[in-house]
This record gives sequence, structure tokens and C-alpha cells, in this order.
Amino acid sequence: TDERFDLVSCLQTVDHLLDPLGTLQKCRKWITPHGILVIDFVDYLIYARHFGIEHAMKIDHPCNFSEETAAVLLARTGFEPILAHRSQDRRHILFVCRPVPSLPVAMSSRENVKALCEEFAGVTP
Repeated sequence: TDERFDLVSCLQTVDHLLDPLGTLQKCRKWITPHGILVIDFVDYLIYARHFGIEHAMKIDHPCNFSEETAAVLLARTGFEPILAHRSQDRRHILFVCRPVPSLPVAMSSRENVKALCEEFAGVTP
């Protein structure tokens, strides 16, 4: 579509997508320069820490995100969070974002990746 929108919402969706990067790139094209994206993510790390990794892996969630990796995905696709809100149980995070130039090389920090690997190294599904 050539239409542009002031508001694009992606709620209870992104974890179920096979190509969240491509989908958010399309959303970025659909949004007006002063538009808003509202998107939420299940925070996989919080979920895995609470229920265990074997219960956190879900067949209908081909992509798993933490708060940091969600922010990286948003940056790579040209969105900047202007508000972040966690659900009461802290397992979901909602972002309200504005469009900005994309940062295609945005990445999680090495320290965070190393800490994550160490945290789950001894866990067997």
C-alpha cells in the first residue's frame, strides 16, 4: 500500500512472526514522519527465569526477545522508543516509538550476550 498512517500497532504479534525484521521494516514505510508505533514483546529472559527455559520455549513463538534485543530490533528498523512500560508480572514490555533513521548495525552488547550464555549454560531442556 502507498497509504501512510499516524499510528501503527503490533500487539501480541511480533513473537509469532517468522520475519520480525522484515515486518517492522514494512511498518516503518507505512508510518508518517510524526507517526507512532505501539508494539509489545514477551520478555523471554524474564519468562525463562520465572518458569524455566523448557517452559519458555513455545512452538508458536519462533522468535524470542529480551528488552535489549527488542530495542536492537527497533533501532535496526528505524524506531526509537519514547516510552517503555512493563506489565504487572514484568513478562511483557510495551514500547511506544517514533520513527528515526534506522541503525542497521545495532547489536546487543558483548557483555550481555556473554552473561546470558553463562546464565543458561547449565540448563538442559
